[in-house]
Amino acid sequence: MHTVLRDSTSLLLTLLFTVTCTAQVRIVNYNTGHPRDGLATVLEAIGEEAYVHGIHRPIDILLVQEQRRIRTDTENIASLLNKIYGTSVYRTGQLEGDETSNGSTGRPSVIYRSDVVELLEEATVGRISFTGQARQALRYNFGLVGYPADASFYIYNSHYKAGNTFDDKKRRLVEAEAIRTDSDQLGTAEIIYAGDFNIRSSAEAMYRHLRSDGPGQALDPIDSAGTWHNTNRFKQLHTQSPVTRPRYSRQTTGGMDDRLDFQLVTDELMDSEGFDYIVGSYRAFGNNGTHPLNGEITQGSDAAPNVLEALTTATDHLPVVADYQLPANMQVQVTIPEVIAVNQTSDAWRVSVTNNHANPFAGDELDYEISWPDNTISVTDVGGGNTIEHPIDLNFRQPGAHTLELSVIATSPKTANSIFNQSISYTVAFPGDANKDGLFNSSDLVAVFSVGEYEDMIANNSDWADGDWNADHEFDSGDLIAAFQTGAFERDPPMAGFVVPEPTGLSLFVLGLGGVARNLRRRRDGSTKVWSAAS
Repeated sequence: MHTVLRDSTSLLLTLLFTVTCTAQVRIVNYNTGHPRDGLATVLEAIGEEAYVHGIHRPIDILLVQEQRRIRTDTENIASLLNKIYGTSVYRTGQLEGDETSNGSTGRPSVIYRSDVVELLEEATVGRISFTGQARQALRYNFGLVGYPADASFYIYNSHYKAGNTFDDKKRRLVEAEAIRTDSDQLGTAEIIYAGDFNIRSSAEAMYRHLRSDGPGQALDPIDSAGTWHNTNRFKQLHTQSPVTRPRYSRQTTGGMDDRLDFQLVTDELMDSEGFDYIVGSYRAFGNNGTHPLNGEITQGSDAAPNVLEALTTATDHLPVVADYQLPANMQVQVTIPEVIAVNQTSDAWRVSVTNNHANPFAGDELDYEISWPDNTISVTDVGGGNTIEHPIDLNFRQPGAHTLELSVIATSPKTANSIFNQSISYTVAFPGDANKDGLFNSSDLVAVFSVGEYEDMIANNSDWADGDWNADHEFDSGDLIAAFQTGAFERDPPMAGFVVPEPTGLSLFVLGLGGVARNLRRRRDGSTKVWSAAS
């Protein structure tokens, strides 16, 4: 959008081009089952955690598993989030996939912040059978609010078949094959593969198939291959089970010894461009590896005691959390005077280009090209929160109306507000020509003295039409001197320098005009004192 603002301090026109965007996107996958005690505490704590670069934010996308129905389990979780933040922006997906247990073990589903991301499409992936895929995976296509249409990404949300028999592993492979067949058709897209994978090792065929070559090849953002099950060196990655004794009926116990829950990504989310995984942000929430292997998560120290306890009552998995940077967000601000005095120059005439993110870690770096007549400049690697100033050349010698054609085009991928093309109008006038009709005459003096701002002791309250002709935001004797020194008074056409009064005579003339102006203001304000013989 384009907004014209009036700067009360500089009395310049400022053209601002921006759409407000969030700092980053926090994506969480969590096998919650239906909502239980402690879940709200966990969700709120995830939003309060500043894990990388001191950035914390509420959950933007929550991928859940073991949902019996959207209208019950998933909508109840969305209501928890809306209640935590006093809002109504959390919404659920609408698509429910099929499963072989007819809803008894639950399906994958999604909750998202509608002011941050837009759910563009959802689709089921694969076909269920008792010898193949146990549950349909769901594919979501999300767009970023405030960003161009091509700034979208995909998420596959899965709950693979549990168990460690040959048949269980075979059925997981069937689902992985269905997902990769689907994702490879998307080409080189930005894809997240998330969910409860129910595997113990990176050697399993299902995992190796997700990681196989092709357009949709999955990568582990923390590059931690190996046998995760019951292995001490992977303790910080384990997501099941937070308990050794059950807190509710049918809760899986056994302590922390498995990495079952994942977020894998394609290479397009690992190239530091546009929407991208923030290195170091992947974590099993509440788990810093300080608990004993096969112990309870409450024996660790990665969160407050009440949060660790909530992890044991909410479900039998830990959430996996990862943060993703947004593409660059370009803001262009053009500052020029409404009126420029003939032959006036200033370094305040500028174009400011900002990467409008809160800090350098929240979004991609901004690259852009800026051009105006006879000038083209390319700029790269502008970090979040940083601004580049470009002085611009204006025609200040020729009186009359002028237009500057300005273009700023972002070249960084999928940038918000990526194109700024603006015709910027300004007027060059002789000092004293308050009404900008091309002449400096008595009508201009009458107009400015009628305003009553001559030496009124109010700081920075005057502009060109009020008598400020030397750009100091005041109307005083300096402006009158600047105007009459041009020799353009009552000349048609004005001719600068045609007659320049002697300094002494000009000063006396200005003082006389100033006295008249002050007297007019006192009369207008009712402040003129009448002296009598008795005074």
